[in-house]
Amino acid sequence: MRKKNIILAGALTLMAAAISACAPAGSNSNKKGLEAYQNGDYQNAVYLFKQAITQEPSEDAYYCNLGQAYCAQGYYEEAIESFTQAINLGGSSFYSYRGMGLAYNGLEEYEKAIESFQQAIEAAGSLDSSCRLDVVGYRAEAKMKLGDYEGSLEDYNELIEAGYRLRDIYQLTGNVYLLMDDVDQALHCYQECLDIDNRNYEGYLTMADALKKAEAQDARQVVLNAALEVIPYEAKDWCYRGRIYLELEQTDEAFSAFEESYNKGYAQAGYYLGYCYELQGKSEEAINLYQEQIKHDPQDAGLYNQLSSCLVRQGEYQDALIMIQKGMQLADESQMADFLWNESICYEKMGNYDTAIEKLMSYLEQYPADKDAKKELAFLYSR
Repeated sequence: MRKKNIILAGALTLMAAAISACAPAGSNSNKKGLEAYQNGDYQNAVYLFKQAITQEPSEDAYYCNLGQAYCAQGYYEEAIESFTQAINLGGSSFYSYRGMGLAYNGLEEYEKAIESFQQAIEAAGSLDSSCRLDVVGYRAEAKMKLGDYEGSLEDYNELIEAGYRLRDIYQLTGNVYLLMDDVDQALHCYQECLDIDNRNYEGYLTMADALKKAEAQDARQVVLNAALEVIPYEAKDWCYRGRIYLELEQTDEAFSAFEESYNKGYAQAGYYLGYCYELQGKSEEAINLYQEQIKHDPQDAGLYNQLSSCLVRQGEYQDALIMIQKGMQLADESQMADFLWNESICYEKMGNYDTAIEKLMSYLEQYPADKDAKKELAFLYSR
């Protein structure tokens, strides 16, 4: 069973998806769609962009925006159709080719993604240079996933020479060197990244994760120890320090750091305190902590997520379902996936396979690219 949990989250997002801002101001539906998109309400954005298209079917930017909203939900085939329509109408070519590349990336069709990104670069024209460099970064990522490491390094070196987002790019370049089994060069790039910002705690954690996957334990230890040399100033810093200790499997030190952070007023450290309780085999203390936090902040969907995940691990599925249903009433788009997934797992573990299948199919309607969910659905059908 896959476990989804806010404690284990923290993947580094380096380049944000853009949406076409070149649409005419005439369509109120398009304006509302843009607002919904920026707020993460992608389903409503799709509805509103479709409405805008109905009102002005020849406006290419609406199709481009629709494609971006589809892409954000993982509906990559639909996104490609929308981007293609925008291009056929003769406009929004940079944003459309860019979005198409992202959609092909999502489909793991990296050759087509690279081709689309190249077309976006050629269509950048007089746009700000950061637009072009942004796409070069995406192309580098696609080349890396295709296994063209030299090509990926070439793109990343172009970004470094341009001075573009150096902290992030050095980190990504290090990741490519790891794939090439060149740990020394990877560590050098990571050091360049940390020289730019040695308080980049998320960077330390992401680098350590990459080195762990590459089984470069000595280099990973170097990165984590460097993180511990950073003096914590704020409550949030202590929480990060606790996460570093967790990576080093120093649970007692992690607990102390999280407790310091929590006592200094950083509420999110409470999530990690509960997790440490679980590691110590003190599940009741973890549950009590989450319940106490919910009393103080009953509108925090993340707390219901933590509590329900803990209850799932303890096999208390009925109680977990109650917390899931409460959390779903508060959750935003980014949090809903965890609740929907755990909901299906609860029904599965309770032996209610029909309902589990129904819930998992509903999950896949919203997150169709989730391969683990597809495997889980096939398993449920076999039951």
